[in-house]
Amino acid sequence: MRAEQSRAEQSRAEQSRADISVLRIAATAAVLFHHTCSTISDNPELFSISQKQNFILQTGVLFSVWAVPVFLMISGALLLKPNKHISIEMCLTKYVKRIVLALFVFGIPFSCLEILMNSKKFSLSIFPQAVLNVINGKSWDHLWYLYTLIGIYLFLPVLKSFTDICSRKTLKYFLIVLFVVNLCFPMINDILSISIAFETPVKSTPVFYFLLGKYLDEGIPAFLQNKKRNLAAAAVILTAVTLACGFAGFYSFLYSIRRNSPIIAVTAILIFSAVKGTCPAKIQQGFLWKTDRLCFGVYLVHPVFIHFLYKFLKITPLSFGKVSYACGGYL
Repeated sequence: MRAEQSRAEQSRAEQSRADISVLRIAATAAVLFHHTCSTISDNPELFSISQKQNFILQTGVLFSVWAVPVFLMISGALLLKPNKHISIEMCLTKYVKRIVLALFVFGIPFSCLEILMNSKKFSLSIFPQAVLNVINGKSWDHLWYLYTLIGIYLFLPVLKSFTDICSRKTLKYFLIVLFVVNLCFPMINDILSISIAFETPVKSTPVFYFLLGKYLDEGIPAFLQNKKRNLAAAAVILTAVTLACGFAGFYSFLYSIRRNSPIIAVTAILIFSAVKGTCPAKIQQGFLWKTDRLCFGVYLVHPVFIHFLYKFLKITPLSFGKVSYACGGYL
């Protein structure tokens, strides 16, 4: 009994770390900004935006797309600790169950709302259709993250067993292979219009980020120790890519830089390393923890507010004159 209480207290202490809270809150804010921009840039025909406006919005997406990789890295850092006990029963009854419930509790109403907006009429048949949509992954787009989490949690006992017995050198080697083959090769293929045939049995980018979180949480490499330099480097990389695409007219390339890009992976590594180990003295730990606890709920429901503003109130960032002018001219 005492051992279980001690383990629970230790788990709470690990989860309430200030640096993890800062990372999760920052990533949640980035997701909000990401979807504020991508809802418009992914549907230029619905919002009647110019190419310049689309480019600016895609730039906003680029500067915030590191958020989900960081979410996965946080999960890996917390769940793959050597002293953390993970059983198959715990994975199924705690982690998987919680995400499946969230997926259906929020996914079904979201799907019903989408059906109602498209059909303009109410029918009892929308409920089984909504359930089927959630099963088929045809509810709102942001829920893809929940499907990914379910897959990660189903494999968690395997990943935990692997990381518990492998050395840090072996894990580093594995991460480098995944980075080169699963992230770098596809980008090279896109840029050079070639087809590199090499592949690995593990093709999951989320697994890469999940394991990367554990690796970095156990020790930041020496060349990533300077936190301010890490943040500056992340900003410089994203700005350089944006400017290069803008001057060269590679608008489609900017749009293609998403989670599976090595550019975003490097940015996520820099941001995680910059925040890892920090403990903001001016911000109360209790405030951080309480705000941290709201992040998952905010992630689940924020598209409701975006869609309400965009579709019903017709208010978007381009509705404001100065913002619209900055994005390429008045609408």
